[in-house]
Amino acid sequence: MKRDMDLIRTILLNVEADETLTGAVRSANPDTLGITDRTVAEVTYNSVLLVEAGFLAGNIEFAGQVLIFRLTWEGHEFLDSVRNPETWLKTKEGAHKIGSWSVSLLSDMANRTWPRPTPDTSPKRSWGSICRERTASARGRSPVGSHGVEALAASVSASRERARADQQPGRGSAVRARAQL
Repeated sequence: MKRDMDLIRTILLNVEADETLTGAVRSANPDTLGITDRTVAEVTYNSVLLVEAGFLAGNIEFAGQVLIFRLTWEGHEFLDSVRNPETWLKTKEGAHKIGSWSVSLLSDMANRTWPRPTPDTSPKRSWGSICRERTASARGRSPVGSHGVEALAASVSASRERARADQQPGRGSAVRARAQL
């Protein structure tokens, strides 16, 4: 039997839509999954593949029956990339041209179908700089400039060096003299 990516997508969509599958167990067959145009063997086989791939949390029973608990994180991720019918059609067309139907390729192609948002080009600020600006504005002062930050960094560095020197006998006085210069 062959893997059927349209059926795989349909199974994932139907499992996601079934609100009773939050920890409850469902048998993977056409009736319980709401699939009318496929055989039990096709649905079962592709459900086994989904459990093995980690897209569905479930158990594969000895008699070939598949019990489905829910979608996994990976299942949600793949489904999000192929949910839109237009995206799915474009993705299938691209896969047909390439001649490959791997899940990772389909997901990658589906993610490339829609334009990406433009990256934020505004300058990035650290959390520390945001806090300093808010604190300074709350106190009615201007934020610390770059010279103030450099002085603070030098002061912290000197304090750390003094603390290390105090832990080593005989070096404390020389380091303190250098820090005072």
